[in-house]
Amino acid sequence: MKIGIISFNKYSNHMNYGAVLHSYAFQQYLDSINIDSRIIDYIPKSLEKYNIKYPILNNRRFWSIFPFSRAVFRWSVGFKSNVRKYKKFENFFATHYKLTDKTYSHADLFEQTNCKDLEFSTVVCESDIIWKRKSTGGVYNEAFFLKFPMAENARKVAYAPSLGAKPFSEEEKVQFKELVSDFDAISTRESQGAAYLSKLLNTDISWVLDPTLLIESKDYSDIIIEPNEKNYLLVYNCMKNDKAMVKQAASLAKKMNLKLIEICAFPENRVYFNHEVKDDIGIEEFLGLFKNASYVVCNAFHGGCFSLLFEKQFFLFLRDATDYRMKNITDALDIGDRLIHFYNKVIPSDIKEIDYSIVNVKLNELRERSRSFIKENLE
Repeated sequence: MKIGIISFNKYSNHMNYGAVLHSYAFQQYLDSINIDSRIIDYIPKSLEKYNIKYPILNNRRFWSIFPFSRAVFRWSVGFKSNVRKYKKFENFFATHYKLTDKTYSHADLFEQTNCKDLEFSTVVCESDIIWKRKSTGGVYNEAFFLKFPMAENARKVAYAPSLGAKPFSEEEKVQFKELVSDFDAISTRESQGAAYLSKLLNTDISWVLDPTLLIESKDYSDIIIEPNEKNYLLVYNCMKNDKAMVKQAASLAKKMNLKLIEICAFPENRVYFNHEVKDDIGIEEFLGLFKNASYVVCNAFHGGCFSLLFEKQFFLFLRDATDYRMKNITDALDIGDRLIHFYNKVIPSDIKEIDYSIVNVKLNELRERSRSFIKENLE
């Protein structure tokens, strides 16, 4: 029996660390229970024209967002670091992913004669916001609903996809119900999504953990590169350059007498804020910086996940008013006070420390429930 895995992973905006690591962790967990799997090397339709190595070439996307002078500045400052990061990511995929032999465009995936190495007994659409239309170019991506020919005769399972927070329109409800009508098992990454789909589909939908939390911190130890830095507050500034968050983190670092290190894709921040910016690090270095941080401030769901795994004191900033992924995990672990809301980006001064002896009990309960879903539907 061989499992096929499809999601956002190799191909993402800004070379996203979380996108890479959720598929890595899912495959590592399957390996640990002796299930052979392959990550389908699929370029999502919404990203086929996106240049990951040279993002400046994404003209329509890039130049419409940034004024010309700012774009040239980012290009000139960040060009070499982005190329270094790209090479590190490619090396990680070659070393740590078990991939299909071919890379598939959307058209390739839906042409059966091109998919001879996709003969799976089960195919899993796994994690990330793959069921949110805004994340897939404004329409549902049928690949993430396993509608490609080689999945027709396979068992179909959804493990931890996210829907987004916005309720479906009537048209979307009809489309969605048709797209999942032949699934054998469905779970979602957020409890709100599970409740919504349970009502929509009139069946029990499981709520499971993101794959990065399926495995434990020790399971990442073999790939971690330890940093040279010590005594630092780590800022993970993801996707949207949240300068208000960075300023709050800088104040906290000063108060705690810690150096500030920022992971981001915004090289201009080293000029704006005059602190160390890591814009060229690979997956292994990313994990090492989280593991050894004295404190973490971030605006990324997976930043919260790795803060939890490495038992860090942290604050998690919402990127917008509708992102309930972060709220879901903090509420589930009864640490909602670590969430900084979109409309009030201020780190409180009188907050108690996270007690991981309590948090880990709750996290392990959720982990076991998630593993049970896999055991029942994949093993």
